[in-house]
Amino acid sequence: MRARVEKYIHFNQASFFDLEKPAPEGILIANLPYGERLKTTDTSNSQIDFFKKIGNILKNQFQGWQVYLLVLNEPSWKFIGLKPKCKFVVTNGSLDTRLLHFDIYSGSKKAKATSNH
Repeated sequence: MRARVEKYIHFNQASFFDLEKPAPEGILIANLPYGERLKTTDTSNSQIDFFKKIGNILKNQFQGWQVYLLVLNEPSWKFIGLKPKCKFVVTNGSLDTRLLHFDIYSGSKKAKATSNH
């Protein structure tokens, strides 16, 4: 790598469903498949199941992590079941996409807010 960041950043190309967090805390950035890469363009059951599985993996395996997901600007990503901390408008080529930032923690957001007071 030209930037010499390999000792600070772990790059991996793998199926999202095979990921395991390498540390208790970190940042995960993923360009999720959409459109042709997802093999469907409508909000079909397979697409809904795909995003639900992603949400389950994030909630169960990536607690303590900051997660950024690049998704097509369509309602199907909402089936992840998590509310993004923020959304960034991004154009990826000619596609209207969003970069979603999730703060993954154990428990519920309501319980976390109560414990901070």
